[in-house]
Amino acid sequence: MNTQNLNFVDVMKFVMSINVIGIHSYIFGAEQFPLLLNYVVMTAVSFFITTSGYLCFRNKESLSQVPWGKLGWKYFKLYSIWVAIYLPLIVYGLKNNGEGMIENIGIFVYNLLVTGANPYSYHLWYLLAVCMACFIMFGSTKLRISLINTWILGMFLILVAYFAMRNQSTLGHMFRTIFETGNNGLTYGLGAFVTGMMLTRINVHKRVVATYLFFMGLALFKYDLPFSVLCGGASIFLWCSTIHLKDHIIYYYLRTLSSWIYFIHMYFVFIIMSCIICGWLPNNRYKGWIIATVCSVMVSIVIYKLSQDKVKSLTRLIR
Repeated sequence: MNTQNLNFVDVMKFVMSINVIGIHSYIFGAEQFPLLLNYVVMTAVSFFITTSGYLCFRNKESLSQVPWGKLGWKYFKLYSIWVAIYLPLIVYGLKNNGEGMIENIGIFVYNLLVTGANPYSYHLWYLLAVCMACFIMFGSTKLRISLINTWILGMFLILVAYFAMRNQSTLGHMFRTIFETGNNGLTYGLGAFVTGMMLTRINVHKRVVATYLFFMGLALFKYDLPFSVLCGGASIFLWCSTIHLKDHIIYYYLRTLSSWIYFIHMYFVFIIMSCIICGWLPNNRYKGWIIATVCSVMVSIVIYKLSQDKVKSLTRLIR
């Protein structure tokens, strides 16, 4: 049974929410991050999915103890709400892609249900990925498929996506036509989510395992090999879970802020991108990342204060 506090994981969630902004900062400029920084930044979404898997299965003895169907619908509801919040940017992006209205409706529905990557709301694929993972776990539980076998399936799907995205054959073209990218609920979300569940079964030598996974992921990342960010995200979570901090309200505060930052930041990315296009801001990736981070954090603090005092229903947007 895992009963340790995860306060340092909450600290890392805040850091990783800023890293997600870093992922999207490529829009602001052509600068390339150094290898180590790029690796840590790119592990952010994997970290969040793995953490979700861990928390869903923490202190559980069997798959049947988790209400997978209920969890799946919870994440889909949250996903739908945030898609609605980003609808103005999505419509703007679709309107300017050169396609007709009927084609754009098809693109929207397809992205909504398959990839989770509609224009200017790409980060919402995390919610769809966790949703799909929960529904797949629901099916696995009904079919009595073991956790280890489900994890192997997830790893296999990640491997298939890796090679399909780089394959120039008809099958590779079909895969890219269907999924566009390997980052979706089926070919990445399941593997990362179940990896988090598997981490609940590691009770000894956590730091050794985490260190090994981190550097193995870094080597894989350097040579653009599969499982790199999965290893990175899992290793960072595992390391954080071994650091026990005394309970304090600040950790709840950081956890809540990280959710708001993650979900609202693309509005600021869009605004800053528009300012760069208009020549009002310099075309620099690092400066854009900093500005987007400051704006996202400040607005998240305001939303947090409102959710605690005057508009408590706002918390439903992140839970």
